[in-house]
Amino acid sequence: MSIPCPGLSAGFMQIGISAFTMHDQALPPPVPLKCIPGLIEGPAFMGWPPGKLTHKAGTKTQFDGNFAIQYGHDIGFVIPHFAIPMNALCAIHTAFSKHKVSFPISNVLIEGKPLGTYSLAFLGIICAAPVSMPTGVVILLKCTVVTSMGVADFLLGLLTIAIDVVFDLAWNKIKGKFPKWGDNLAKAAGQQAISQIILGGGAALAGKYVLAKLGEKGIQWVVKNWVLSPAVKWFPLWGIGQIPGTPDWMGEQRPGLGSGNWGPKFFKSDPNEQGGGYGVT
Repeated sequence: MSIPCPGLSAGFMQIGISAFTMHDQALPPPVPLKCIPGLIEGPAFMGWPPGKLTHKAGTKTQFDGNFAIQYGHDIGFVIPHFAIPMNALCAIHTAFSKHKVSFPISNVLIEGKPLGTYSLAFLGIICAAPVSMPTGVVILLKCTVVTSMGVADFLLGLLTIAIDVVFDLAWNKIKGKFPKWGDNLAKAAGQQAISQIILGGGAALAGKYVLAKLGEKGIQWVVKNWVLSPAVKWFPLWGIGQIPGTPDWMGEQRPGLGSGNWGPKFFKSDPNEQGGGYGVT
């Protein structure tokens, strides 16, 4: 089996968007609802500037005039989220968004790390509730580099998706221990009629709710994506990498701290040695 795949670059001519996603909604409705389908995430470019913190790209190798994308690249923060109706939590989902490139091409290394791609143009990992979903799609306005993915790399991509989903399931058990500053505001809204909310300053209540949820999610994001994720997700790939004949880059996985090309080593001379694990977020 050989699947044609795009060689991605951190520019503005390759666009990530969701085919399907689902998230919590609140204000409106007054009472938060869980895991509501029908949202759209994106569009956002592969080189989306607000997501620089979670990008994984070469610093010397270029495709189509922009730095080549490595395995584990995440388009990152501030990917627009839309819902019907638009609600206060869309701002939260936008602020802490994710759209990750999940498939490696092991025989094409970008400065020591495998090229990152989609299966054809599908199966990117996007943020969703209750777990991440492999429903990310890339739209190629320009792509002159095409490679092919074999069975082993396809299975590694599926493993990457599975690791994210399992990690999210475990995280859902942990995050209840963190502060829930927005809950009291949501409960207060739920005890009022819509007319009371509007006449009593609905915009102010929604604003306070968004700020409270941003605080909650900010703390959770740092713990989940900067500490736990790179400390844990490296292990399955490292284990497979100990099998003779597997690509060298898998056996070189290490636990770390940070995300994408950023981490404690950010100010070192080689940014490709930064971050932990395989750039997971």
